[in-house]
Amino acid sequence: MSKTVLCVLLGSVLLGSTAVAQDHPARKTAQNQANRESMSPDMRRAIEFQRAKDRADARQAAIEARHPTVFYHQANREAEDNSMPGKKVLDPGPAVKK
Repeated sequence: MSKTVLCVLLGSVLLGSTAVAQDHPARKTAQNQANRESMSPDMRRAIEFQRAKDRADARQAAIEARHPTVFYHQANREAEDNSMPGKKVLDPGPAVKK
């Protein structure tokens, strides 16, 4: 019996907390409107531009995820490049004046 009461109590607390945690949309809209009015037109354009860039980046990432052009599992991550045979040329340094 006590487990049932405890479960009902916890469930009602969780449901009640989500209902209380939700802000009123009218208040948020009024706050956003006040913020928009206080910003300069240049700042609004910059924010819109950045959001458009973010959307384009997300769209491009989704396209590349479906059809990858670079395969990272085939990358050569060696510290030294041994593919070029021959003698390594050392820098002699600055010339000595006579």
